[in-house]
Amino acid sequence: MSRAIAAEEYAGLRRTSRAQHELARAAGTAHGLAAVVRKLSSLLDAWVLLLDAAGGLMHVAPASAASRLPALAADVDRLRAKKGLAAAGVSVAGQEVSMQALGGRARGFLVVGRDEPLGTTDHHVINSAASLLTLALEQVEALGSARRRLRSGFLRLMLRGEPVRDVLGDLHAELPPEPVRVLVLRGGRDPDELLQWLETEKPSSPMFLAEHDGAVVALAAESGADWLTGVPGVRIGVSDPCGEAGLADGLRQAWQAADAAGRGGAAAVVRFGELAGGGLLRLVPDGDARAFAEALLQPVRSNEVLVESLREWLAQHGQWDPAAGRLGVHRHTLRNRMRKVEDLLGRSLDQPGVRAELWLALQVLDRPGR
Repeated sequence: MSRAIAAEEYAGLRRTSRAQHELARAAGTAHGLAAVVRKLSSLLDAWVLLLDAAGGLMHVAPASAASRLPALAADVDRLRAKKGLAAAGVSVAGQEVSMQALGGRARGFLVVGRDEPLGTTDHHVINSAASLLTLALEQVEALGSARRRLRSGFLRLMLRGEPVRDVLGDLHAELPPEPVRVLVLRGGRDPDELLQWLETEKPSSPMFLAEHDGAVVALAAESGADWLTGVPGVRIGVSDPCGEAGLADGLRQAWQAADAAGRGGAAAVVRFGELAGGGLLRLVPDGDARAFAEALLQPVRSNEVLVESLREWLAQHGQWDPAAGRLGVHRHTLRNRMRKVEDLLGRSLDQPGVRAELWLALQVLDRPGR
């Protein structure tokens, strides 16, 4: 009996050793991740899913097994919530399924299932594949991070006018044909995480993506710009069309538009050309504008008659008769009110700058929802 057990254990060790060797050879090929998944499926006569950190499908064997992912989504979410080196065994549609996180930071998930139960040796083989996949994902992540840093460096060179188009192909980062639009995507998501997502999901048309000053900067043709403006959960500023020589100005425009995006109920996507039509208030932070308006108008705000008279007088460009007519008072009455406003504010309404500041302050306080 003991000899039979020893023989079985020895057979299991030999099988594990051969499997590890074959998996290592697969991992060393040009398409290591996919090759390991296919090899593991073949060794165990099982279906295998390799998922990314968000639970999305990266590789599958056989291809038909992709249809199993929806039924496993809840189990994957529970495994993700555990953090760290987590593993689980579940039963789905009568099949035994082994699931485990890849790496302490859960860079991905390995899911293996089949009709027959998975034995001890099978789990050893799965663990070996998981180790190889974890190492490969770490290498992919490190390479991706290095490429993103290089792209950020090349963006800085382009902003200084340096010619870099010829070397970008090595980074799989083609520049779109001129003219391009510069887009700044910020807020709501970590820039590096957003950049990784964009690189995975972007259309095939040429588009340059890089992290810059805490945001994602994109250079895209018009069709690419339309795709980027549909990205949810971020504020987006879009420049006017520009050439490579004008990228610095394009980036400045995109930053200004991104600053205005989402402010005061504005849309989450703002094109630079819209700013002029939206007026100066689109460029002023809400809190700063409100504080300025309240401080400037504080001496007269409690007197509605003076405030309304000031508003109408400014709207009529300081013309006494039209303003008085719209208010329904004599022009001498309006003059007296404006002198009262001057006394309370301690400022002369004869100065164009004062009139401009007062008009701006009144517009801020009149904005909806305030």
